[in-house]
Amino acid sequence: MNISAISKHPEAFHEGPFGNPDTTISIPACINLMKNDRIEEAQKISLEITGGRSLFHAAKNSNDLISYGIGSMIAKLRTKHGEDWSREAFYCLSRSFPQSGFQGNNAVRFNRRTVHETLVAQGLLAKNAPIRDAKPAGTLPTVSEIASIVDEYKKICLGQIQSPARSRKVVEARFIVIWAMRTVCGHSLTYIGEQLGGRDHTSILNGVSRMNQIRSADIAKRHQIDNICDEADLLALRRHYAILVGHSGLRRVS
Repeated sequence: MNISAISKHPEAFHEGPFGNPDTTISIPACINLMKNDRIEEAQKISLEITGGRSLFHAAKNSNDLISYGIGSMIAKLRTKHGEDWSREAFYCLSRSFPQSGFQGNNAVRFNRRTVHETLVAQGLLAKNAPIRDAKPAGTLPTVSEIASIVDEYKKICLGQIQSPARSRKVVEARFIVIWAMRTVCGHSLTYIGEQLGGRDHTSILNGVSRMNQIRSADIAKRHQIDNICDEADLLALRRHYAILVGHSGLRRVS
């Protein structure tokens, strides 16, 4: 599965390629979808899944991985909130992510993270609604996958992150992994601590608090952290897609 930048909009890369307008994903062919088209694709996928089609069928017939991710996410939420909520959700997304926002330096990200944030901000989901409940099983990145992406950016491996090391670089990388596990996966503080060297939940909570401060104070670091989180989420979707197309007898979203 390839991700490639569209050369006529290179400036939009300042926000990162993960769900941005200058990104196209080939499944099975390379198709450039404008943002409103992505929303329509996501709505079609959501309707297919809630109508009884399998995730395998929805993934195989999808033109865009991000649309599949958003459509399957809203299909899962729709079973809890009803059909009217689903229609209202897609109407909200159409207003929040207009086609005009798909190009140029002010282009906005469009992925599962930003969609979930938008639905929360518009009151369609509760403020404390966990992202974990919104994502179908098998579409969450593992701690190893998150750490591998952090390693690419920070040159700090998972073993160092799990170790007692307290150097500035290691602590910064550890905080990013904590943030991603909390915001991308919705894991509990206790579980994150267990995965990161047996740390207690107070240490993990401190990491989340520090990341909130860093993101508020430094826009460049916030963009980098968002890039890492969005890449981790996309990596999990890629893995999920590969499993789906390799096995046709998968259970449906419930």
